[in-house]
Amino acid sequence: MLGLRKDATTVLPHDPQWESLVGELERHGIFFRPYRRPEIHPDQLLFIMVDGSVAEDTRTHNIHVVPYGGETWNNYIDFRDYLRANPDRAAEYDALKVALSEAHPDDRIAYTAGKEALIDGLLAEAHAWRKAVTP
Repeated sequence: MLGLRKDATTVLPHDPQWESLVGELERHGIFFRPYRRPEIHPDQLLFIMVDGSVAEDTRTHNIHVVPYGGETWNNYIDFRDYLRANPDRAAEYDALKVALSEAHPDDRIAYTAGKEALIDGLLAEAHAWRKAVTP
């Protein structure tokens, strides 16, 4: 069953040698996962932490590594800050994730697809909100 998980975003300097760190991270329970469709996330790396085995893919944390200051970084920051400032919208997003995890307990693709429309809408709201609150 898909577990509800925490997402984190971090920044690392671009370094083609990052792959040399994978073994060390895995020894600490952090596993690299290539995106299923890398063309959608060309500037991101995904690492996961699991509760159980990696084969069962019972993720507890997704760690997205993105370039600082880029579009993806700004999307994550705007989305996070908007939800923090708008608890009703955050609760709506959380409720959808719970409903989708119950409706699609073993189908990560359906779970992710089910969030897409709300995320797109929230992100548009977040960008408008950021423009309104930034001097």
